[in-house]
This record gives sequence, structure tokens and C-alpha cells, in this order.
Amino acid sequence: MDRDILVSLINNNWAESVLLMQNIIKAFPQYENVNGLEKTALLIEEYLSKSGIDYHEIIYTNTTFDTHKLYVKVEEFGLAFANDKNIKKKNIVAIIEGKQPGKTLILNGHFDVDCVSTPEQWVEDNGWRSAKIKDGFLYGRGATDMVGGLCSLLLITRIFYQNRNKWNGRIILTAVCDEEIGGNSTLKTLLWLEEKSLIKKNSTFALISEPSSNLVCYESLGFFHLKMTAIRQTLHMGVATPKNNALNDIINVLSNFSDIIKKVCYKIDRGNQYEKVIYNWGIISGGQDAAIPLGSVIIKGVVFLPESINDNNFQQILLEEVDQITENAVKIEFSSFKFNGAISEENPLGEILLNAKFFPEYYKVSQGLFPSPCDARLFKAFSIPVTIYGPGYLAQAHAINEYVDLKNVRQYTEHTLLSLWYLMND
Repeated sequence: MDRDILVSLINNNWAESVLLMQNIIKAFPQYENVNGLEKTALLIEEYLSKSGIDYHEIIYTNTTFDTHKLYVKVEEFGLAFANDKNIKKKNIVAIIEGKQPGKTLILNGHFDVDCVSTPEQWVEDNGWRSAKIKDGFLYGRGATDMVGGLCSLLLITRIFYQNRNKWNGRIILTAVCDEEIGGNSTLKTLLWLEEKSLIKKNSTFALISEPSSNLVCYESLGFFHLKMTAIRQTLHMGVATPKNNALNDIINVLSNFSDIIKKVCYKIDRGNQYEKVIYNWGIISGGQDAAIPLGSVIIKGVVFLPESINDNNFQQILLEEVDQITENAVKIEFSSFKFNGAISEENPLGEILLNAKFFPEYYKVSQGLFPSPCDARLFKAFSIPVTIYGPGYLAQAHAINEYVDLKNVRQYTEHTLLSLWYLMND
């Protein structure tokens, strides 16, 4: 099939894809909204059925695999997740066979969305589930992360199915339900595929359509959580010195943290990787009386690391560096909640996606780093080369007034279909 025919197939199905995006946003499939998750699963199943595609429902509780080494203990995240192990969950898998054996391509997307912690800051009341389209932008929680990407994969799957006598190999669509809280749904799905002998060594590839800002990513970051505590003897402000205020110790660390990161990387022989290290501070607390210097300050944050940096070595040297510049006044604790980064260096799919001959008009991509954790680490653990590439910009993910540019989603869909069609016919 030539390019014009494939593009026409997208055009013929595009309005239905946009409507599906809107309906998923309106369902609001957030972790605590069980009805929204169920409704979204049904929307996906209805789309597949209308396309003529058979699908499998993987219905489970996490108790069936919670001893696996890659399992994330979501129940330890807080009270809202205390019963996570016992909640019945559902992933959806569609398997399409081409005209003859060949490569296996897994198209992975999640249909859960992040929470809305400040709904009052959205421009419109209930804007996070309005699914309003304005000036070509689709608004609502999950529009970028990753309703647009998932619906693109569903459309691509439909086109491959309806033309299954014109390509080789197998395509597996996996729509999973809880990526936003650790990715156990993808782990469960990969275990299911492994049990069915559907993962073929050296011939299975995966595409995750997370919003990647027009970057084709072979690498994603891991992360760990940390808590820093500074404690000083409190005195009346009239006699206190700067050393009596724990806040000054925290400021000292924060203002030098970039340099500390660089030193740590060089000390563990990863100096060429320090620019990939990202950090964020999200919670700060301390003090009880405005007239008294802070006796204690606690700040919590996250450090994101590439796979090439061992987190245990990094943490040990980080402790030493912070001790040195604060004279042991700041203590650091590391949470057990952490993910590894992942990199797929041998990546035929990524190479095809970067081939300019598949770019739509006025659209191009380049190779880059996905600066966040995602389920890539799980595919890597199953020896599946994985590419992270999806429509939308990561800066919009989980944002107030989240939106996705439908033109970008449309261009992504065309580019990805053309590239995958070549892969499955090569």
C-alpha cells in the first residue's frame, strides 16, 4: 500500500478517533474513579469490536503477582492506595496476525489519567473532564498523558487489522489501567504475554506512546525519592545567629545542589552523564512560630537518573557531599520507592521512526531522552527493545488546563503508521 492510501485511511477514521478521545476524557479514568476506569475500558472494547478486532480481557488483582521482583508496592504510597492489592483490575489486549510470520510489535498505552488536585485553578468549571475543543486544542485531564497517544495506537491497530493480508508478523495492542501509579498493569500484561509464548526473543519490539515532545526516545530516566532534614537549636530571634536557623542549612544545600550532583557523578565515574540527572523539590515543612528561627526544616524531592548511574553508589556519595558542605547538619533519608531507568541501544523501530522519508509535511522528529520514568523499564526487563514516542508535549502532562494539539496527534498518527507499515513489511 502506498503512502496516499494509508493517509486516506487515517482521514476516513479521524473524526471517530477524536470522538473517542473526548469520551475517554469525559469518563475521567482516574485511579479513585472506578466507574470512570470501567467506562473507559468499555469504550476501548467497543472501538475494537466495531473494527472487527477480537480482544482479551486480563482481569486480575495484584495479589496474583505481588511477589514478582518488578512489582511496585503501591499499597505503601499512602492511605488512598492501602487496598490496592485487592482491587479488581482489567487490561485489554488485542492480537492481530499478518499474512505470514515475522516481527512482533507491541503497541503499549495506558488509559488511566492523573488526579486533579486543584480543580479550582482550571479556566472552566470541570474543565478537566470537559473534553472541549478550542482552536484545534483538546482540553481535559489526560488529553496529553496519554489519551491522544492511546487513541492513535487504536486507530493504527484498526488500519493494520483491516489490511492484515498486506503485512507480515504480529501486532499486539496493550491498553493498561494503572501506569500512573507504578506500572503494575504493564507488568501483569507482559507476564500474560510471556505465559502465552507471545514474546519472541530478537524479533519483538515495543512502542510506548507517552507524550515525548516530538522526540523519538530510546532512553528513559529512573528515579528515587529523598527527604532532607535540618535541625538546629532554636533561640529567641533577638539573640539567634544564622546558624540557629535550620532553613539556612537547607538553602545552602539547595543553592549548591547542581554542583553537588556534578561532583557525585564525577566521583562515581559518570561525569559524562551528569547533565541527564534531573531533580525536583515538591514538599517543604517546618516551623511553628514566626518569631522564632526554624528549629527544623524538612524538604522532600525526587532525583531522576539515567540507567547508566547506579542509584546506590550515587546515594552514598550524595550523603558524603551533603555532610561535608553542611558539617553534618542536614540528614538525608532515601525511600524504597524507586524505578530504574532504561535504554534500548539496539533499536530498529527507533531508526525507522527517525527516517525523514516518513515525516508528514511540516513535521519532523529527532532523537532524545525521555526525561521521566515510564514503563520502558519493564519491557527492558523482558529483553524487548522499546521506543518511547507519542504525541503531545510532556510539559502538558498532569498540568492545569491540560491540552493536546489535535494537529500534532494527527501528524504523529500518520508518521507512526507509515513507519510501522515499513517495519512490518521489511
